[in-house]
Amino acid sequence: MLGLGVGFYKLGGEAGSTYFIRKPNSGSMNFNGVDESVQCNNIANDINATRDNFSASAWINIDSTSNTGIIFKACAEGDNNNQLNMMYHNGTEEIRCTMKAGGTLDQPAYAVAAGEAAEAAFENDGNWHHVAMTVDTTADEIILYVNGTARQTKTSLGTFNATISVCSIGQNTTDGSFFKGEIDEVAFWSRTLTSTHITTLYNSGAQDGEKALDLASGSHVPIPFAWYRLEETSGTVAVNAVDAEQNGTYVNAPTISTSTP
Repeated sequence: MLGLGVGFYKLGGEAGSTYFIRKPNSGSMNFNGVDESVQCNNIANDINATRDNFSASAWINIDSTSNTGIIFKACAEGDNNNQLNMMYHNGTEEIRCTMKAGGTLDQPAYAVAAGEAAEAAFENDGNWHHVAMTVDTTADEIILYVNGTARQTKTSLGTFNATISVCSIGQNTTDGSFFKGEIDEVAFWSRTLTSTHITTLYNSGAQDGEKALDLASGSHVPIPFAWYRLEETSGTVAVNAVDAEQNGTYVNAPTISTSTP
């Protein structure tokens, strides 16, 4: 039986292993596309320690008037040659993820193809979409996942030559690109998640009760090093559910939405 608390759960029979679950939250954060974001620079050290084997995941619901909008970005301050990010590019209607290391750009992208199912649309379709990226320098690849499916893989990764120090949810840390729409359940891992992990995270959006743990199949998702649930109804603190000492800060008061994945 699952515990009722939000957080982590030990699956019986696998002593010493702790897994990630998600209890339904009360809302998501709605960003105006102009000046609202979450500043989370205090996870920069964790990203530096894990950027060669790294994963990120988020749920997004994009507005019709959306600009090109950053879902998350981590970079060396003032240096776009060393960065990790996920974004929606309005001009090409693509979801993208980026690893730019030492100036070498790897940017998997995914747009809705002609004749593709309507559920694959993004902007103003009224639906939540799950976006994830994994980086594995040992395998020399970065993979973009959209709605639980690997969409594109890039190889020949570069090597970071600067220290990541600036991190944000909902905007580019150097030149705007504010996200317009709702973002929820942003999480970061110090390892490369498998395709099974990503599928489990995606499927969790359609389940009742605790999320991201499929007891029927036995699949599970390891604990992240940061997890922003984005459900605060007041104040400026964006709670990191994994580590309260690394909470984020809401910038210019984005509004709470009752819409959730």
